[in-house]
Amino acid sequence: MRITSVTPYVVRGALANSDNSDWDYSCLVRIETDTGLLGWGEGASPAPQPGWGAPKILEMINTMSAPTLIGRDPTEPMVIWKELQILSVSTFSPPTWTADEQKASTGAISAIDIAL
Repeated sequence: MRITSVTPYVVRGALANSDNSDWDYSCLVRIETDTGLLGWGEGASPAPQPGWGAPKILEMINTMSAPTLIGRDPTEPMVIWKELQILSVSTFSPPTWTADEQKASTGAISAIDIAL
């Protein structure tokens, strides 16, 4: 069994007491295998302004994580998690990335881990 697609989505919940904060938004990720199995995960991140975190997580999944996951065995989530952590540290570290971007990276890895 191999991962064939990784698709992130940004969703906004209709919260009763919404203050349009970043917590109104979330990033869902859908992982599909060549056998037709699907996994769904969710990632969120506090952000410097409303609506920033989930789109940033989506961007990170598309640019960093998805290329790493395609063709991988989804029954090895710990191996994948460790590789994504190493990739995150080497990619999203100061001085080029902010603390908010590092938090979003954690949200991206969390969503993938849940989906696996």
